[in-house]
Order: sequence, then structure tokens, then C-alpha cells
Amino acid sequence: IAAKYLQSLEGSSDTTLQRLPEIGLIINTKSIGNFSFDMTAKGTNFWRKEGQKGQRLDINPNLYLSYGKLINLTQKAGLRDISYFLSDPDENKNRLFIDLRTILTTKLFKRYPSFIHIIEPSLEYTYIPPAGDEDFPSFDATDAISKTNSLKYVFTNRFEGLNTAGLDARSRLSQSYSFLNNGNPFSPVLAEGSLASNMITFNINTSYDIYESSVTDSIVSARL
Repeated sequence: IAAKYLQSLEGSSDTTLQRLPEIGLIINTKSIGNFSFDMTAKGTNFWRKEGQKGQRLDINPNLYLSYGKLINLTQKAGLRDISYFLSDPDENKNRLFIDLRTILTTKLFKRYPSFIHIIEPSLEYTYIPPAGDEDFPSFDATDAISKTNSLKYVFTNRFEGLNTAGLDARSRLSQSYSFLNNGNPFSPVLAEGSLASNMITFNINTSYDIYESSVTDSIVSARL
């Protein structure tokens, strides 16, 4: 159970959405042979003084089939049921759709005297069919899930420390290709890096738009 209240620093917060409260349930992965199952459920009360508000119930069970060791193939079939109980205006709505994914991964590693170098390339195909043409509310990113037909590559490098400082480093490069977008099918390249030790954690994320040839986003954080 959680609650979040946001205060605008630029003026009135009457139209700012608050989560008062938010309740979640997680069923951790249960495996039987090559099959596994997990599920999440979340109920959120969205409230604000002015504008549409209401409750949303999001239920997401997932079934996985995974096989292969050196090269692993995982197939996922997920069901997403999102129900809305709205006010201003008063109405109830529902979105029900499937989430199909196929993920191909492998892992290569080499042990050095002071660290282990791990390389993890992967390919992920995602298909989400249309979930109706109704005008659904837009409270957060969950409501923005739309028809998807894409292929994504991820290339991860990890350096796991074996020394007393426990120093670990990770870099991750990813990009997706949409079969639905004929104009600009490639997403921005996302580069992520992190450096963690017993003393500090440092993260940097950068997005690069290949069509504009420019950096569109860059986020840096550090935590002691």
C-alpha cells in the first residue's frame, strides 16, 4: 500500500493527479519444468480537485515457456485487463488485450584475476494487438499502452568485481524497430551505464535520435 501526493511548484495543484492510495499485489515467478508463471495486480485511486478522476484496476498474469541453455529462447503470453471506474464524467470502461513476446538471449563470460566480464546480447519481438477504439483516460504510462509490433536488440556488458570494494560496472545499449511506423521505424538509441561499489552508486542514461543526429535525453544520478 502506498500513497503519493504531488505539489506543483509553478502554481495551483488543483489539476495535478494524486495517487491516494495505491494498492499492489505481486505473485513471484513460479516454475514447473520449462514453464513459469507470474502475476501483478494494482489498484489505484486517482484524485484531483479539478478534472477527471477515478479508480483503475490493472491485472496482468503472464505465462512463460523457456528452453535452451547456451542460447535461450523464452516465449511469453500475457493478459492485460485494465478497468476504469471514473467520475467527472461518471462512466466505467475496460481494456482487455494480450501481450506476446519472444526473447532470444545468450551469455558469454570470462573470469579475470580481479573481475568477471559478462556479455549478454538479446533480441526481443513484441506484439500487442489493438485494444479497442474507445477514448480511454490518460492518467500515466499504463494508459498509453498501444498496438505494438516491434523488434528490439539489447547488448549488455557487465564487469563484476571480486575485490573487497565490491566494484561492479554495467553498460547497456538498446534500440527497437517498429513494423508499424513506415516513416521513422527506429527508436532512439538508449545507452545506459552504471558503476556501483560499497561506497557509491553512479548511473547515466542517454538517448540518441538517429534521425536528428542529436542527444534527446540525458539523466545522471549518484547515490551514497
